[in-house]
Amino acid sequence: LSSSSAASDVYKRQLLEKIATDEIENRVRYIAVSKLTNQALLAKLALEDKDNYLRMHCLRKLTDQDLLTRIAYEDKDLMVREDAAKTLIDQALLTKIAVDKNAQDVVRRATFNKLVDQAPLAKIALQGENNFVRCAAADALTDQTFLAEIAMNEKLSYDIRRPALRKLLDQVLLSKIAGDGKESYDVRRDAIESLTD
Repeated sequence: LSSSSAASDVYKRQLLEKIATDEIENRVRYIAVSKLTNQALLAKLALEDKDNYLRMHCLRKLTDQDLLTRIAYEDKDLMVREDAAKTLIDQALLTKIAVDKNAQDVVRRATFNKLVDQAPLAKIALQGENNFVRCAAADALTDQTFLAEIAMNEKLSYDIRRPALRKLLDQVLLSKIAGDGKESYDVRRDAIESLTD
């Protein structure tokens, strides 16, 4: 009985692999991919399949962090690259993409909320090359020291200061900003709204 069960399992696995690679109807392929565990086949499909959505379904099941990084940098479709970055868990590789000015902005941004180390995010928020990336980095920050630095020192863009002011818990610093007549209305309003009773 156990040998027939094992044979049945092999047959099911082979059938799913055949459907995932050869089926004409893509929606059926997506379902088959959701049941696959063969990392080699998932990698092959994630790298080579013509269907962007199938590639995304496959890469979400991949465990090879270097391969996910490669896809995040090299796939021809931006949504696939972004999804690969979102699937990464390796902190060193996430940081590599986050700070890489040559990586697509959307792909970089996809790594921000997954970073444990807040220092690269703070550096990007304070010194990044464009507001899209800087705002996303500031929005992903949770470290109070870095939020305070941005709240006090960011003078070029209110959009970067705003998330810092809204998350900042330092009531003394918020009071100082709220009472500073040289600050803009928007900055003072956000500081006042963040003050607790």
